[in-house]
Amino acid sequence: MSLVRQLIDELKVDSNAQKELAERLALTISEDTNLRVLLLNALIAEAATKRDIESAKGELKQEISAVRSELKQEISELRADMRTYFYGFMGGILATILTVVLITLNSYNSQLMVISFL
Repeated sequence: MSLVRQLIDELKVDSNAQKELAERLALTISEDTNLRVLLLNALIAEAATKRDIESAKGELKQEISAVRSELKQEISELRADMRTYFYGFMGGILATILTVVLITLNSYNSQLMVISFL
């Protein structure tokens, strides 16, 4: 087994050794200008810039606006459907009431005609 493999296996089981290695690496990086620049360049490449954030913010605003428009449209359609159902329901009720009234009037009319013939 290679020395590197032994070191890796040792670091897997010994948390104190891991911590000591990390501290020594951090100290070495902080003291060496070239290593710091190399590390910073790698980090900067992954970091979001202000322009990236502004772009994402603009896209998010557009998406929110689109969702808002869709929601308003859906609500409008729902209101129209509800009006249609309401008017249909009311029409049914009025037709039923009118039928009852007309039948009742017709019944009274028939009774009056019978009484007037007597």
